[in-house]
Amino acid sequence: MQNAHIGVEAVYYLQRMIDNPPAHEALLAALGGEPFALKYHIENELDLWKSNNITPLFVFEGQSTAGKEEVALKKAKTALQRTERAWDIYTVSREKADEAVARFGSSGIFSSRH
Repeated sequence: MQNAHIGVEAVYYLQRMIDNPPAHEALLAALGGEPFALKYHIENELDLWKSNNITPLFVFEGQSTAGKEEVALKKAKTALQRTERAWDIYTVSREKADEAVARFGSSGIFSSRH
């Protein structure tokens, strides 16, 4: 793929970086914000592409399609419920902190907005 131009679906690319190691942070749903190491991992990947003379062309979504907002809202509500359960576990029993962290990490609060 050297000397190539590749198209990258930007939202999917960023979501993959957030949801998977090494940029995934289990407590992101609890702490909010962006993953601390996200910028670092993106820059490393861009440097790797550059060293192989690969030019990424990031493509962003166009206009919304009918029903898209409803799907995103449904996913957000589900993720919020999972996060609330994780907080319940954390506040009720400090001995279950590992379970709470696991639930925060799998809450999907930052799931794809598709």
